[in-house]
Amino acid sequence: MESMSLDSLTWSALISSIGVTEVNEELDRRFKSIFETLRDLTSVYISDASLTERIKSLKPEWLPARDQYERAVIHLASLNGNTRLVRCLINSGCPINIRDGIGQTPLTLALHMGHTITAKFIMESGASVRDSLFPNTVPPLEIAKIKEDTIMINLIENKIREEEDIIKYVGSFFNERDDHMDEMKAKDSNANFARAFNINVGDQKNTVLIQGCSNRCPDIYGCHTPGGGDFHNRGYVNECIARIAGPGGFWHVVEKVLKRPTVNPTSFKMKFKDNNYNNNEEALLDYDDGLSIAMVKAFKKSAYFPTTSELDTCLKETGSHNEILLDRIKKWIIENEKSDQVFRYHSQAVNTLMPLTRWYKESARYGNGVALEGVWMICPALYCQMGKINYRDEAFTHTVNAIAKWPNAYRLMYQRNRTVNLEGKQGRQLAGDEWVEDFLVRPVKQFSSAQSSFAMVELMSCSINLLEANRQMYKGREAFDIHNTKKHKKPPSVYDQLKVAKFAMKEEWFVSKGREVVLKYAWADKKCDDGEKAQSKCIDVMEKGELKAKEEFNSFLERKFPNDML
Repeated sequence: MESMSLDSLTWSALISSIGVTEVNEELDRRFKSIFETLRDLTSVYISDASLTERIKSLKPEWLPARDQYERAVIHLASLNGNTRLVRCLINSGCPINIRDGIGQTPLTLALHMGHTITAKFIMESGASVRDSLFPNTVPPLEIAKIKEDTIMINLIENKIREEEDIIKYVGSFFNERDDHMDEMKAKDSNANFARAFNINVGDQKNTVLIQGCSNRCPDIYGCHTPGGGDFHNRGYVNECIARIAGPGGFWHVVEKVLKRPTVNPTSFKMKFKDNNYNNNEEALLDYDDGLSIAMVKAFKKSAYFPTTSELDTCLKETGSHNEILLDRIKKWIIENEKSDQVFRYHSQAVNTLMPLTRWYKESARYGNGVALEGVWMICPALYCQMGKINYRDEAFTHTVNAIAKWPNAYRLMYQRNRTVNLEGKQGRQLAGDEWVEDFLVRPVKQFSSAQSSFAMVELMSCSINLLEANRQMYKGREAFDIHNTKKHKKPPSVYDQLKVAKFAMKEEWFVSKGREVVLKYAWADKKCDDGEKAQSKCIDVMEKGELKAKEEFNSFLERKFPNDML
C-alpha cells in the first residue's frame, strides 16, 4: 500500500489489515498523535469537568483509534498509570471493559504494571473482575495476588462476594432449572484449564526465558513450556556443518572454486542477517552434491563396483539395480573409512551431516512434525562436539519435553501444528518461528513497557487467543515477508556442483591412500603451514558427540529441570 492510499483509509479499514508493515506503521503514527494530544490536555486543563468536556468533544477521533496491537487510548493510559486521563475517558463514555489484541482490559493492564490507584478507580467505575469473564487470560484477582497488592486483593474479593450475593439473591426468584445456565457454569468451572500448559514457540533465547521463568516460579509460570524453533535451529545446524567441513576444504572450495565471497564464517555467524540464511544453505547443498558426484565416480572405478553380469542378475531378480548397488557402496564406504582419514572426513559430510540439514529442510516444507522432532533428538550430539552449549541445552530441552515431560496429546498436537502453510500448497510450509518471532514475540515484548522477562510473560497471560488475535495477518502474504530470503531465487546449480566434484576428484578425497591425517586448506587471508592438520574435533563428529551427550545429559537435567528431579 502506498502512503497516499493509507492516509485516506478509515480506522476500521486499517485495523482489518493489521500485520502489513505499512499499515502497522500508519496505525501507530495516528494512534500516537491522538494519545499525545489527550495526554497533553491533562496538563492544560485544571478542572476535571473542563477536561472531560474537551475530551468528550474529541470522542469521534479517539474512540475508534487503535495501534497495531489493537490497544485503545484507555489501554495506554492505564498502562502508564495516568489516572486522570483514565477517569476523564470513562466519564466521556469510553467502554471500561474493552479488550486489546491479546485480551487485556484497562484493569488488568493497570494491575500488571502495579498502578494501584488507577486500577482502584477502574474497578470502582464498574470494571469486570469475575474469573469467568477472563477464560483465556489471567483474571484480575490472580494478578493482584501475584503482585502482592493487598489493597486490590481486598477490593476485588469484596466485589466478587457482592456480585455473588446479588446473583444468588436474583436467582432465588427463579424456581425452574435453566439447563443453559448450568452448561455455562460447567464451562466456567473449567475455563482456565487451557492455561495449564501453553507451548511458546521461538528461538534459543525464548527457550532459556520460558524455562527460567518456569523453574524459578513454577506456581505462576509453570503453565509455559518452550516449543522448538525449527527455522532458527536449522540455521544453527548449518553453521555447525560449515565449521566442521570448513577447515578440510569447504571454505577453500566456496571461495576459490564456487566464487561465492559472501559465504564465509561471518555469514554463518550472522546467519539471520540480509540474505545469508539461504546463501549459506545453498553453498552447503551444492558442496554436498559435488562431493556426492565425486564419491559415486570413485566408487564406479573401484573393485567394489558390480560387474555387468552381476548387475544383470540383480535386475532380473529384483527388477532394478538398486539392491546390489546399495550393498556394494556401503561395503566400499565402510572399508575405505577404516583405511583413510581423508576419505572418512569427507564421507561424514556426505553421509552423516548433510543428510541432517536436508532432512530438516524437507520435513519443515512438508509439515512432517515427527521428522522434525527426530532432528532435535540428533542435534545434541552435533552441538556437544562443536561446543555449542546453548544450542545443546535447547536440543536437550525439546527432546525431554517431547519424550518425557509433555502429555502425549500435546506432543501430537505440536507435531501436527508446528508449521504454517500460507498458500495451501503441498511443500510450501513455513516453520512456526519464522513468523512468530516478528509478529507475536516482538509485539508482545513491545507491548510491555517494563521490558523485563517476567513482565513480558505476565502480559502474555498464557492467552490461548494470542494466535487468534493475529489472524488478520493471514489475509496478506506481505505480512509474512519478514526475511529477505522469501524473494530469493536460486540459480541453476549443476555447473557449480560439477566444479566441486572435479576439485574433489583432483584432490582424491574419495580414493583410499592410507592417509592418517586431514590437512587444512587455505582460504581468504588464512594461510596454512605445510602439513597443518584440521582440528581433531572435526573428525568423527557424531560418534564423539554422542559420547559427550551421554556424559552431559544428567547434569543438564539437574540444571534445567530442577523441579522435576526432586
